[in-house]
Amino acid sequence: MFDYVHDFLKYLDELQLVDSSEIEFAYFLARLYPGISVKQLLIGMAHLHFQKQGHVAIDQELVDRYRIITRLNSTSIILGEEVITHPCIGKPGDFKLFIYDQDLLYDHKGFNNESRLANWFRVRAGIEAELSENDRSKLINKFEASSNDLQVKAIANSFFRKLLFITGGPGTGKTYTVKKIIEEHKIIFGNTYRINIAAPTGKAAQRINDSLANSEDSFPRAVTVHQLLGATNSFSPFTNNQKNPLSIDLLIIDEASMMDLALWVALIDAIPESARVIIVGDPYQLASVESGSVLNDIISVFDEPDVNEAIKESIIILSQNFRFSDKTGIEHVSSAINSMNADEMLSLLENNNDSDIHLIEPSSKYIQEVLEKYAIQPTVTKGLRTKMHEFRILCAVRYGPYGTNRLNRIAEAEIKRRLKIPQSQEWYDGRLVLVTKNDYQLEIQNGETGVYDAESDTIYFKENKRVNRIFLKNYEPGYCITIHKSQGSEFNHIAIILPDKEIPLLTKELLYTAVTRARQSVLVIGSKQIIAQTVTNRIFRRTGLKKRVHV
Repeated sequence: MFDYVHDFLKYLDELQLVDSSEIEFAYFLARLYPGISVKQLLIGMAHLHFQKQGHVAIDQELVDRYRIITRLNSTSIILGEEVITHPCIGKPGDFKLFIYDQDLLYDHKGFNNESRLANWFRVRAGIEAELSENDRSKLINKFEASSNDLQVKAIANSFFRKLLFITGGPGTGKTYTVKKIIEEHKIIFGNTYRINIAAPTGKAAQRINDSLANSEDSFPRAVTVHQLLGATNSFSPFTNNQKNPLSIDLLIIDEASMMDLALWVALIDAIPESARVIIVGDPYQLASVESGSVLNDIISVFDEPDVNEAIKESIIILSQNFRFSDKTGIEHVSSAINSMNADEMLSLLENNNDSDIHLIEPSSKYIQEVLEKYAIQPTVTKGLRTKMHEFRILCAVRYGPYGTNRLNRIAEAEIKRRLKIPQSQEWYDGRLVLVTKNDYQLEIQNGETGVYDAESDTIYFKENKRVNRIFLKNYEPGYCITIHKSQGSEFNHIAIILPDKEIPLLTKELLYTAVTRARQSVLVIGSKQIIAQTVTNRIFRRTGLKKRVHV
């Protein structure tokens, strides 16, 4: 081991073994705590390293993994022994930089956030909602006969419980159930009953608005969670908080799998005790970009044999699929991905007995054919432009030969050639663009796509929204988008393009999210080896939330 901290950090810096931010953090710790050992520094750096990957805490396995990254394989570092003796690390209740609890090392904020959220879930799950005897009798009579129907049970529990989770895969009726909950609550409590709907992203909020817009009844308009909490831009603080809670009776949060730990805590701070809360989402999708996997952690408690009955009653897992028939391949493929069954997944894709799923090996010829069908033809043929929002190419990565940046450039170059316009000209009639940042003034959200109309110099979005080109600041071509950007969206036909080599980003959650964006057909472009490795690789984030909720 190194005799001096400076030698250790210089060694890491020269070999570029870790990110510079981790080295800077180590210098900060060394200055703040002059007596800190190299082993303790390494643990602090490991925490920062894995926190950037979405972990809330680190355990012995992650410490060992970081030793390998820093090429200190032969050095023994025992998490418990190394941390409990240092003044920057405390136990629950201490005001220290790090907190060590249940064999996990947290930073102070992460520990407090997780503990507060777990306590909120436990307490709220055990609270029955207030109802008059008359309303209670009416509801029991109305729903008792259909108590075995999970959708009906969810609707009933939305009245009787202060907290309810409604989860399930694509096509299991989550949005339909939300719609019926809103309708039934209006019937029981009247039009003065205050209902709010929110989702983590603008795209997800737009999707639920589109789904509810088909109803003849008037429904509350979904907004982003940030807008719900009072943010006016990406940097403004939330105006709704513990001191200024939301004025609501019922709050519905959709696509909750995308919410990170910090946003969850900000949300529960703003929810009044009197409100009912319904959380909707698919726990098998990608976790949040930032730290935590809150929805997955909570739903996984359901399978524990000794789970508290109140918590179990607060979780409804919808399983019957209403979107896909038994003969449709999309549901079968998504199930195979979820069960990490690579052989079944490949068999389903290769047999092609289902017309809605296909597999082709990656090659420049096939990539060009995909770009032609999903991007070029709908743009250059005016009659097909109404179908542009039905097709989308999803990529796992932004960079490289199979990334969104390169494929969008190829598509746009060919479109310009066909339209006989200069390659240097950015805008052209029919151009599809993707918004990359929320713009609250223009009322457009990150992830929304729009089509440019040259005659009016305007970009048209869904719901008759339009924005003059000169006002749009944050955008990129929208023919190929990352799978992460596609969350909260649905398209009739999607093509999934995987990279030609294995990378840590390729997980079953990523592929599941991509496949379940499709309503009618899925085309997967990737090698069998990469697909098999992707299906058998899963996201796992170190948190203590499941254990804390289950206590």
